[in-house]
Amino acid sequence: MVQAAIGTRSTSEIYRDRKQLAATICAKACIRPPRGLNQDLVDVVRRECKCYAGHLGTLRPAHAGYADQFEAPKRFPGRMAAAAKWGPPTPAETAGKPWLAGLPRLIFISDNVSDRLISLGHKRLLPKEATAALALVEGRAHALVESCSFPFLNGLAHFLPNTKLEEVTAKLKGLEEEFWKAKAEFIQRYARLRESAAKEWRDMAKKLVQDPDRVVANIEAAFPAPQKMDRFFGFETQLFQIAVPERLGLDMVAMADHQKLMQPRQQAAQMASHQIHAGVERFVADCVAALREQTAQLCDEMLHSINESETGVHQKTLNRLVRFIDEFKQMNFVNDTEMEQRLQAVRQELLTKTAEEYRDNASARARLVHGLSRLRDQANQMARGDATELVQRFGEMGRRKFNLAA
Repeated sequence: MVQAAIGTRSTSEIYRDRKQLAATICAKACIRPPRGLNQDLVDVVRRECKCYAGHLGTLRPAHAGYADQFEAPKRFPGRMAAAAKWGPPTPAETAGKPWLAGLPRLIFISDNVSDRLISLGHKRLLPKEATAALALVEGRAHALVESCSFPFLNGLAHFLPNTKLEEVTAKLKGLEEEFWKAKAEFIQRYARLRESAAKEWRDMAKKLVQDPDRVVANIEAAFPAPQKMDRFFGFETQLFQIAVPERLGLDMVAMADHQKLMQPRQQAAQMASHQIHAGVERFVADCVAALREQTAQLCDEMLHSINESETGVHQKTLNRLVRFIDEFKQMNFVNDTEMEQRLQAVRQELLTKTAEEYRDNASARARLVHGLSRLRDQANQMARGDATELVQRFGEMGRRKFNLAA
C-alpha cells in the first residue's frame, strides 16, 4: 500500500510530497486519522531525509547554481575555475574563528562535510545535541515571555501586565533551575564531549584537507578550558517599572546658579515628558491592535482546522478559544472592553456545546463557522481602526490612579 502511494518517486520527490503522501496513505488504508496522525507520517519522512544538501536541492530546483533534480547532477562549466581564483580568507571572514588561523581558503564539497559540525556555513566546536538541553530551556523561556507580553522599545524589552507578573516570574524561576541543572550536567560531560568532537573533526578533516592534524589542533585550541566555562552561561531576568517624571530634581547649588539652572531643567523636563507620553501612546495603540489581530488570527486558524479536519470539529480546537479568552482578560491592561465583550459573547453563544455535539449537528456546526468568521472579520476591522479614544481613556485612567495614590 505504501509502495503503491509512493510509486516511482525519487527520494527528493518523496520529501517534497510528504504531506500529500501522508494523506494518501491514510485514505488508502480507509483510516479516519485522529488529529496528529498525518503529521506523524510526515515526520517519518523528515527523520529519514536528513541530508542538508538534499533539502537545498529539493527546495531550490532550477535556481541559479542548483540542479533541476537533486538525484541528477548538473554541470556548471567554469565554476571551479572561478573558485580557484579566490584569494585567502579576509580578516573579516576569519574573525571569531581561531581554528581557521593560518589556513588557506577551504571549499567544502557536498557529503564530505558533516552536518553535525557544520550547518548553513556555521562551524560548531561540538555537535548541536551536546547543548540541546540548554537550548531547550532557553527556547521555552523566550516563548513564555513572548506569549505573555508585548514587545517594547523596538523589541529590546517586553511589557508584562501586572496580572501576569506572578505567573510568569514563577515559571521563569522554574526554568532557571532547569537551566542550571542542565549546565551542571553539560560541564560534567564536557571532557568526553571534547574528545568525541575532536575525533569527528579529525575524520572530516581527513576528507577535506591535506594536513588534518593542523585543523584538529586549531579546533582543540579553540575549546575553552573547563575552569573558564562559567562565564559562558547565564540566565538573567531584569524587571523595571517605568514612570513619567513629574519634575527633575535639583541638586543643592548657590542661589545665583539656581536661577540659571531652573529654566533649562524645566524645559528639559517638559520635553522629556512630551516624548515619553507620545511613545507610551504609540505603544498602547500597538498593544490594542496586537491583541485584536491575535483574536482574528486564532479564529482563522480554527476555521482552517475545522474545514481541513476529517472529523470536523475537535475539542482541542474549541479549548484553544476558551484559553485565549481567559488569556485576553489577563493581557488586557488597556481595558479594551469592546473586544472583551465580543469574546465573552462568543463564549456564551458558541462554547457551551462540545465538539461531539457540533459534529452531530450540521446546523450548529454552521453557526459555529459563521460565528468564528464574524468574530475574525470584526477583530480585523477593529485592529485596523482608530484606537485614539481607547488610548486617551487609558491615559485618563492612569492619571486618576496617580492622583488617588498621591
